[in-house]
Amino acid sequence: MAELQPGFGNGDSMISAHAIGDRLERFVRKAFAVDPEDPNFDRTVDLFDAGYVDSVGLTELIAFIVDEYGAHISDEQLLSDDFASIDGMAHVICHELSAGRTHPPP
Repeated sequence: MAELQPGFGNGDSMISAHAIGDRLERFVRKAFAVDPEDPNFDRTVDLFDAGYVDSVGLTELIAFIVDEYGAHISDEQLLSDDFASIDGMAHVICHELSAGRTHPPP
């Protein structure tokens, strides 16, 4: 059974940090052409230190997060060690959403 906590949502719809991580991983693998057989890539690797994502890629990643989740990610969070890996990003996003810190719809 999938872990639902911590999560966010209203009523019966709730999304977990694990589900967010799944979606982030699919995006990163596709957007940055990560080989499915790459033995060094996993959800805990530092995407920036390992060279999977650069500063331009970070802009794409932030745009994806805002479009997909509406999450507001502060500059402090962007520069934190927590935001360096897929699992870390997923937890930051989940925390922001559960705290109600989102961008208003366009």
